[in-house]
Amino acid sequence: MPTRKPLPSVEIEICRRIRLVREAARLSRPVFARFLGLDSSKLSNIEHFRVPVDSITANAVCRIFRVAPGWLMTGDGRPTQVLPAWVYAPLPETTARTLFSQAYPHLEKLVGRAEQKLSEQTKAIAREVEQRQAEENFDLSPAAFERSWQEATLKVGAADRAEVDAQLATAVFGSPFTMEFENELAIVSEFDDKHSMRNVMAPSDFVDQLQQLTRERGAKSKLAHLLKVSRQRLNEWLSGRSKPSARYLLLLLNWIRNQKMLAARTRQKAQREAAAGKSIEFPNIKKPKQKKRAGSADTRPALKTQKRKSTSHEKAKSGPKKR
Repeated sequence: MPTRKPLPSVEIEICRRIRLVREAARLSRPVFARFLGLDSSKLSNIEHFRVPVDSITANAVCRIFRVAPGWLMTGDGRPTQVLPAWVYAPLPETTARTLFSQAYPHLEKLVGRAEQKLSEQTKAIAREVEQRQAEENFDLSPAAFERSWQEATLKVGAADRAEVDAQLATAVFGSPFTMEFENELAIVSEFDDKHSMRNVMAPSDFVDQLQQLTRERGAKSKLAHLLKVSRQRLNEWLSGRSKPSARYLLLLLNWIRNQKMLAARTRQKAQREAAAGKSIEFPNIKKPKQKKRAGSADTRPALKTQKRKSTSHEKAKSGPKKR
């Protein structure tokens, strides 16, 4: 069987960034492939650098997961970017077999055109909002500003800007891909080179912090499920028998930071509730004493004590009765 020709370094880097996007989204290969309309075997071949990334797959990754095309191609700049849907429409110059690296020059022109259009529409909306703010009875609340921004968007006719704003709002409030995905992708993408990842060092009390934060019942299982690792592997990290790789180390450090922030917020909330409870002091209300009427006595009949009958065992123990 002839050996497969290895991919060029440019195609290998694109495949590696596809894997980084999936890992930052914390999705398995079958689920991630279902989002892209691929078979899981093809996605596995892409992540193991067996086949290059075609333009249709790359456009789907950029459109669904808000990935910047420039970062996916070169690895430079911010890894996330929201653009209108028409940017990722199939190009007449490309086919299903066209590679992303070959179609990127055409896509780069569309991205530049979309960025310029969004900038012009944003400036027009801002001018309209400023004119409304110049009025005397303008409401300065955030809700009123959001409403005036939407009305100005409709008046100017900035359909692309409205589409991007809707995608951003969905990403923050109603999408399974939260802002954590963008932060983790930004962190992990800086260490996609194995040589630079080896230089990442864990703090001296890293294991102690992990052990302290996973004391509660079920915390280890949740953390292992979050990182998509086995419970045995996580126990080895907690016991110090093995060390996590640089990528898992970055994710664990991010998780520790988030857990500390949640604990601090819970502590502040408890302190505020305790302070609010201490400030409210209720007066002690004493019950009024009931005055006894003159000449009144307790006329309730006394309860007669019933004599308990002795058992046969007690009778035998006490002996025969004396006549």
